[in-house]
Amino acid sequence: MSKAKYSSLKFQEDNAEDDAKVSLKDLDDASFSWWHVRAVGVASVGFFTDAYDLFITNLTVSMISYVYLNGKDHAPPLDDGFMKGSVLFGTLIGQLVFGLLADHKGRSQVYGLELMIIIVGTVAAAMSSSPMRGLTISAMISIWRLIMGIGIGGDYPLSATITSEVSNKRRRGTLMSAVFSMQGFGQLFGGILSMITLACFKDSIIRDPMNLDFVWRIIMGFGAVPCVAVLYFRLTMPESPRFAKQKQSNDNKTATFAEFKSHFGQWKNGKVLLGTASAWFLLDVAYYGITLNQSYIIDQIGFTQNGDAYTLFMSIAKGNTVAVCMGLLPGYWVATALIDVVGRKPLQIFGFAGLTICMAALAIFYDLLKAHAPKVFVAIYAVALFCFNCGPNTTTFIIPGEVFPTRFRSTCHGISAASGKAGAIIGTFLFPQITAAVPYGFRLLLGIFSVVMLMGLGVTFLIPESMGRSLEDVSEDDQLELLTPESEL
Repeated sequence: MSKAKYSSLKFQEDNAEDDAKVSLKDLDDASFSWWHVRAVGVASVGFFTDAYDLFITNLTVSMISYVYLNGKDHAPPLDDGFMKGSVLFGTLIGQLVFGLLADHKGRSQVYGLELMIIIVGTVAAAMSSSPMRGLTISAMISIWRLIMGIGIGGDYPLSATITSEVSNKRRRGTLMSAVFSMQGFGQLFGGILSMITLACFKDSIIRDPMNLDFVWRIIMGFGAVPCVAVLYFRLTMPESPRFAKQKQSNDNKTATFAEFKSHFGQWKNGKVLLGTASAWFLLDVAYYGITLNQSYIIDQIGFTQNGDAYTLFMSIAKGNTVAVCMGLLPGYWVATALIDVVGRKPLQIFGFAGLTICMAALAIFYDLLKAHAPKVFVAIYAVALFCFNCGPNTTTFIIPGEVFPTRFRSTCHGISAASGKAGAIIGTFLFPQITAAVPYGFRLLLGIFSVVMLMGLGVTFLIPESMGRSLEDVSEDDQLELLTPESEL
């Protein structure tokens, strides 16, 4: 089948049986087309919403605390941890469940269901109240954010697997990185919308700070809008040609647990899953520990302006937005530009090494920088944010979507991603507990994060390089014979 013939296929109008007729070699060698752009656009919405929610969590939790805790902008450590961390618990569940479902039911059969869950959870969280004595608003928000997190979690293995399986081998990393990098725009949009909403309510907030109750609900609820916009396209997304072909070649049978155990019981295969899961776990301990508590860091370096409620929260929103523009957003797009040029492992090694150095420098010279060189502190912090995204935050998402056989790909991506969220939960709950209990808690955490990043650097060497290789080659999939034209169905 020629490249031109593949490029002209309208996958969105074909059924799974037609998709199965596309040879794997045609998929690997296909030229870039409008369909790829559409697939990336549809897949990226979940990550836009995920990052949007991550960004606005700092601000909205502070607002909720201000409104419901008598003017205090920091919730008690336990409430703070649950409101921020509940979405991570949900995400972990969603990654495991949807990863398994996608390998057993099919990618297209469950794609879109996760968006419905996100929509319900987001809207309900934004409408939360304290319905009865003993069930506080922080508890209600935590419950609904847990549900929202299940949907967000489901998006990880589904979007990663679908994007990798329909991409050609030359641009696969770029397309997967483009999907993931929408997190940067989600974070940026979260900052812009927060500032606009605060500005619209400026007079009301100055007159009565309790009007912040309207602001956080608007900001939180808006996260459902992009999900509604693309829900139809996800529900009508065709089956992945690779999954359809794999299932057809195995008489519609899916992998069993015994096969999974047998495959990953071999060290050459098991070490890859160990590498992807542990790298993501170690990364997220630091990444979520820092980004979900960024308002604390902004306050520590003196960016937060004291005064009325409007001034306080506008300064937090501005500080978070500046952090995105300084390091997070550039990191995503540099990674997208380089991922198919230098490879996945070099970027991951660069990121972990840079983070080890940055975290160590901030921990060792924390008092000196804070007192005499706050701009240097900010510069090092910005470099750290850049290293996160032009490194392991991007590559830990991409690599598990490439290095496992088709029959296990979504499950293994879900396991790897869930390991990351386990690390995120530890980092999120560890941060407020240590900073509240230990005089030099923040400095101690930076030192811990530096060691954790060094460990991430070490486990990276368990992972194979996948740049420029077919999925079947890098995973040593037993479908390898299907790459020959003679075997085309």
